[in-house]
Amino acid sequence: MAFDAKAALTTMTDIDVAGSLTPVADGYRLALDRAQLEQRALSARLANPSALQVAGSDVTVNTVRFDVGSGSITASGTAGAALDMVLDINELSLSIANAVAPDPGLAGTVNGQARIVDTSDDPQVSFTA
Repeated sequence: MAFDAKAALTTMTDIDVAGSLTPVADGYRLALDRAQLEQRALSARLANPSALQVAGSDVTVNTVRFDVGSGSITASGTAGAALDMVLDINELSLSIANAVAPDPGLAGTVNGQARIVDTSDDPQVSFTA
């Protein structure tokens, strides 16, 4: 099933997504061809087509990268009973949070990496920022 959707939020934020949802053994595959969020001069865009697969309670994320302003955020790995996820943040503008919820009034940028491993019952998180 292919989808293509656009939304205009009351926060003056426009969202545009397109992709497909395909059944697979014990779950589904969500492919994103396009995903973007824009609010005035601030934007976040899917850098290239990406996919995630859900099988039972396990989720596998192929590398998903969003370019956010002049920075980026990238996620990859698996989550479920066993965890092995990596999140890389490069010059991410904190003001992106204001596009969805304007109350925080965040500004500045952040760099870092987070890794979540072990099990969902006892996750181990390490990060640098």
